[in-house]
Amino acid sequence: MTSLPAGLHQNRLDDTPHSRNWINISPTGSITYSLFLDGQSSAVWSYNGVQLSPRPMLGSVAPVQVRSGNQIALDGSNFGTVKRDGQVHFGDRSAPIISWSDTRIVATVPSAASPGITDIT
Repeated sequence: MTSLPAGLHQNRLDDTPHSRNWINISPTGSITYSLFLDGQSSAVWSYNGVQLSPRPMLGSVAPVQVRSGNQIALDGSNFGTVKRDGQVHFGDRSAPIISWSDTRIVATVPSAASPGITDIT
């Protein structure tokens, strides 16, 4: 088990471009590594960056036909448990958020939304 994020990490004590000491964390958390140490050596790995959250994934939108002022539910995953800076737009119009969870966002269709097929972002 590790707190390192997914990706390839080099040994901090051996920063040569062709280091033989590395650890790789897959997106699923499995670990592979290459470690070459003699009896008097040590290896240290560290991570000083920000671990990014998984990308939001939209699964469904309901209802599929709405009018301005109606509520619409966006179901999916990785929206975040708190809204923070998240937004929903109908075309270039911002939609007021009614509720927000990691798997569902409920928003109100803005009154200025264009009729017809509209991109929801």
